[in-house]
Amino acid sequence: MRVLKRTLSTLVAAVIFLALFACCGIPEGPGERPTEPTATQSPPAQTVSPEVIKTPEPTPEPTPEPTPEPTPPPPATLKMCVLGDVLVHNTQLTDAYNREDGTYDFTHCFRYIKEHVSQADIAFCQLETTFGGGPNFAGYPNFNTPDEMACALSDMGIDLLGLAGNHVLDKGYSGMVRTLDTVKAAGMTPIGAYATQEERDKSSGIVLMEQNGIRVAFLAYTYGTNGIPLPSDKPFVTNLLYTDYLTNLSVLNKDLILADLSAAKAMEPDLIVTIAHWGSEYATKPNKFQQEAAEFLFENGVDVILGSHCHVPQPYERRTITTVDGETKDVFVSFCLGNLISAQTYDYTNLSAMLNLEFEMDPLTREVVLTEVSYIPIYTVKASEGSDYHVLPIHDGITSYETDGEPPISSSLYNSLLKGLKDLHSILGPEGDPMYSPPDTQ
Repeated sequence: MRVLKRTLSTLVAAVIFLALFACCGIPEGPGERPTEPTATQSPPAQTVSPEVIKTPEPTPEPTPEPTPEPTPPPPATLKMCVLGDVLVHNTQLTDAYNREDGTYDFTHCFRYIKEHVSQADIAFCQLETTFGGGPNFAGYPNFNTPDEMACALSDMGIDLLGLAGNHVLDKGYSGMVRTLDTVKAAGMTPIGAYATQEERDKSSGIVLMEQNGIRVAFLAYTYGTNGIPLPSDKPFVTNLLYTDYLTNLSVLNKDLILADLSAAKAMEPDLIVTIAHWGSEYATKPNKFQQEAAEFLFENGVDVILGSHCHVPQPYERRTITTVDGETKDVFVSFCLGNLISAQTYDYTNLSAMLNLEFEMDPLTREVVLTEVSYIPIYTVKASEGSDYHVLPIHDGITSYETDGEPPISSSLYNSLLKGLKDLHSILGPEGDPMYSPPDTQ
């Protein structure tokens, strides 16, 4: 019994040992081969070499299309046509008078230049007479012209009419006021004369015009009034360039001019233009007072000066100047264009030009540049030379004669046109005439 119990104990111990071995995986002894995994065992983890691991390439972001640069707006342009002085002498009154109905008609005077003038954005000329009312119309020395001349100027295309001149008071204050009313009724804007102090104060005597987005401030001054003092109770009637306007014409009216220019700048124009009725009659070159006045105007902010009064052409020129504020800029002055129309017979008084100024403005910076200066030579044909008083482009007249075209040109007028063209080129310079052909030097 003891043997059987011992044998059973031994068997029980062996069974327990084998159960423990199977469950706990007792390690093999040294030198023994590892056992193959059974179906119930997981295979050992595999170690992968770093060279074998491949990180997937990131998907590239799509390249955005470049934003196109905005197309800059085109420059704004302004075309200005500048003409000379309008005088109406007694022989012109006779020429324009219709005896059948007692009326006047001056439209024929400008029939050959109307197409050109009307194409300008702003057309200007200077009035050297008054519209004081009839029936006592007269020429020099106290001009009084029928209202039909205002209608003819407007019909030609004039937008701005200068009244600050030495004849502004030829028919007194009442005649000046009527002139203002007549000019306005004809559809033009007057500048340089005022009916009331309030009228002048409203704009400081400045006319602000805007064309094609370009703002232009116009000012106008006259050297004097032919010895007629301004009414003591109406000193506002016109703008004086000189304080000694009754005597020496040498002391610039600086206080008035500076005040007006300050008011003009406050309007924030793109261009400041001053109309100056000045200079020595029948002189084809500017005098020292014109030069001094031009320098003062430019230094204090004026960009363009348009001169009148001398009855004969004077040169024009570009300049580069430095203002009192230290700004360096380009400016332009036309000292005088002579008479647009008159019956004067002195040398060069029948010669003039249609001056064409073209400006461009950068719409972003609002900088204005004078891009082109040119002129069309013109000649006043008198009744003794043709059918009536009229303004004729010189090149057209020369071509008409040489081709038997229109209008008919006599041989004497043809020779006058040839001489006139040569004289005008000598004064203004031929380069500004687009139809000028240099002589063949070969």
